[in-house]
Amino acid sequence: MEARNRVKLFGIWIDPLTMEDTLKCVENIIQNRVTTQHVAINVAKMVKMQKDENLRKIVNSCGLISADGQGIVWAARCLGLNVPERVTGIDLMLNVIKLSSKKKT
Repeated sequence: MEARNRVKLFGIWIDPLTMEDTLKCVENIIQNRVTTQHVAINVAKMVKMQKDENLRKIVNSCGLISADGQGIVWAARCLGLNVPERVTGIDLMLNVIKLSSKKKT
């Protein structure tokens, strides 16, 4: 997959993408038949990852990591990191379904 200039927030990588950019990334993954894993990070998951090194390693190894919670976006911005918007897992899934319906894939 192409580089996306990930940012690191409290030891956790995040892909600083808009929903539109995330959908383009997912479409590229599907078209190229890349095996990958997506995870959506919210504050509760981030807290668990601070205490669980194994979980942190698993999440950080995912091919696509979205800022699911608005708290993640705000924390990143407070620390000077560019995370453009919240990309929730459910909204992403609904958009992927719509994309699939349009493309018939």
